[in-house]
Amino acid sequence: MELTPTKEGFHVVIKDHIPEDKEVLESVCFTEKMEADLKPLYEPADDLKKRGKELFSADLIMAEGSDLLWNKKDYKAAIERGMKVLPIYQRIYGEWSLESINAMTIITFSLVYQERFDEALEVLLPYRKALPDHALIKEAEELILGKKREQDDLFRYDPDGKDDAELDPLG
Repeated sequence: MELTPTKEGFHVVIKDHIPEDKEVLESVCFTEKMEADLKPLYEPADDLKKRGKELFSADLIMAEGSDLLWNKKDYKAAIERGMKVLPIYQRIYGEWSLESINAMTIITFSLVYQERFDEALEVLLPYRKALPDHALIKEAEELILGKKREQDDLFRYDPDGKDDAELDPLG
């Protein structure tokens, strides 16, 4: 990809690699070269460059957070990455954008895997109120509420069956 500044914005050229294998060539959609002129509506080119760099770094942090959550199971670090990226995405893409939802998902599921269900619901609540028909958010809320009920039932259960048992104070 080439990005060349112009007086009015940027000229973008994206070059695809054309597969040499004929079978692959017939089944793949490609273009040899795609060009576009990008013109900012209200911002100077320097601001666009700055925002582009900020988004690129945010995307890298987001990818790292996703890896920490799903592959490395380091939930505390994943929460930190999600909390760092969420305000950037909300400011640039919008508070209810798909990117913001993805950052919220990293935070929420990191909390769920730590069995911090109340906190996960607090993170999810504004998105649930703003997007009541969003299927993935509904599904996440139902999952969290189910896990929370299981946890509540577990803490209510008395393994000895003695309701009148007196416990010594811990402190």
